[in-house]
Amino acid sequence: MNPPRQAGPALAGVALLGALLAVLAGPAPAQEPEQAENEYTLQMPLAERSLLLDGVAVDGLMVAVGERGHILISRDDGVSWRQAEVPTRSSLTGVFFHDQQLGWVVGHD
Repeated sequence: MNPPRQAGPALAGVALLGALLAVLAGPAPAQEPEQAENEYTLQMPLAERSLLLDGVAVDGLMVAVGERGHILISRDDGVSWRQAEVPTRSSLTGVFFHDQQLGWVVGHD
């Protein structure tokens, strides 16, 4: 039978290492947003042929959203579309409108 071992010095070393890592990995300074996040989506002549991921129709307004920040709007039942100028190039994956004036668009990088 082996005699019991003392965990004191080993435990103290692990605790010291953990404290040192916590200090070194402290809060990082805030980073400036990437320039692409501040740029508007590119106005594309064929945006209505790009990948569109969601759409909604409410009170004669149709809105479709998709990749590269594309938001397309139609007020004539989809006969013609215009691309909205929006400050993102992220993929837009969902759209909901309460009425013609109030709506939400969501997406991710």
